[in-house]
Amino acid sequence: MTRIRTINQTVKLLRELDPETAITEKTLRRAVRDGELPHRQVGNRTLLNVDVVCQYYECIQDNKEN
Repeated sequence: MTRIRTINQTVKLLRELDPETAITEKTLRRAVRDGELPHRQVGNRTLLNVDVVCQYYECIQDNKEN
């Protein structure tokens, strides 16, 4: 099942998975604004696929290590 969450819910979930994460609400909003993360607008809410967010940031981390 796809995990679709608001930006706030996504940040909370990421913090549960990694309490020391550097990913913040502002970081996600900027990535959405810049077109780096796929999203859906429903009214005034921005919805994200949590699994896509995790994959996106894993990919960036892998690129920085190389």
